[in-house]
Parts: sequence; structure tokens; C-alpha cells
Amino acid sequence: MSNLNFIYSLEYDVKNVLDLISEIDWIREHRYVVMMPKGITLDNLTEQTKESLAIKVGEEYNHEIYGSISTDMKTRWAGLRERLNRTILDMKRTFETEYDVYLTKYGFVGSYELPNSIIINITQRSSEQMIKTIVHEIVHLAIEPLIIKFGAKFEQKEKIVDMILEKNFPELVATQQPKNDKRAEDIFNKAFPNIEQVISEVTSLN
Repeated sequence: MSNLNFIYSLEYDVKNVLDLISEIDWIREHRYVVMMPKGITLDNLTEQTKESLAIKVGEEYNHEIYGSISTDMKTRWAGLRERLNRTILDMKRTFETEYDVYLTKYGFVGSYELPNSIIINITQRSSEQMIKTIVHEIVHLAIEPLIIKFGAKFEQKEKIVDMILEKNFPELVATQQPKNDKRAEDIFNKAFPNIEQVISEVTSLN
């Protein structure tokens, strides 16, 4: 059964802010909201040095809060992982034996990196929101090889993950969904759990 390995540190928080510099254009294009240390914005981020960011992040860092959240998430995960395991195996995808979950106050709400890394933002978020994001990102990781194979657009892959969660985890609140997605829903309802067919057909939509 899969375990969550929570990782957090002052150094990681600093790195997470620095990494946003290379993504500024993408963030603006997709109108994403990203969390920053107090006094830092997308407009002045590139003016910062690693040293100046380390000072600002250090003023806000609280190791105990991260520890408390990781304990809470492990408890909530115990009630979800078996069902998520079945969902992923039904799609004939891989459920990793361990996921590295990086906790941070900065950057995106959530993101993922193959094969098993997840980044979760804790800023102004409830336990329910954070565990939902963890499940969301694990589903992303499971289907990402097929997303790459078929060249799914950003909005398409988000819609596909939302549909998987809505069917298998209805208690988890859905994320914001793209408009005009009735065709994608029809494809999903007919083909799921054949997720390769779902992704192939959804990505072929104009």
C-alpha cells in the first residue's frame, strides 16, 4: 500500500520561490495565482537575490506547522489510499509504493513531477483542500505518460482528472473546469475506465 513521505524545510521554501522566476511568463499567460513571501510580487521577483529571499522566507518559516500538517495528512490519507489504489489500477495505470509530498507556503496550489513527486501549498488552505490536492496530483501522475503520448492540452488534462475524481471521489470538491466540455464528459462516461481511450478521444476534440 502506498505511503506519503512529507518533505519540508526552509531551504526548500527558498528554492520554491526562486523556481518561480523561470515560470513568470507561463504564470501570467494562464493567470495563475501564486503565493509569495510578504512584499514579493511577480513584478519585483526577478530583482531579488537568493540571499534577500532567504531572509524574507526565514521570517515566515514555521517548522512546527509543517509537522502538524503532515501528521494530519497521513491520517486523512489512510482513509483514501485503498480507494485511490483501486481507481488507478482499474485504469491500468501505476500506483506508486511511495509519493514524496513537498509542503511549502509558496508557489502554486499544487503541482507534480514524474514519477512520484507532489508539491502542496499550505497557505490559507484547509485540511480538506490539501488532501484533495494530494489525490488530484496523484491522479495526474498516474495518467501523465498518456497525457504526454497524446499531447493533451493543459485544459484537457485538467478536465480529465476532474472527471476521474468526480466519479470516484464525489466527496472531494471539483476544481475549476473548462467551459464547453459536454463532449469530453460523453467520451468519459462511455469509455472509462479505459483511460487511454478517454485521453485519446478527448485530445482529438477541436
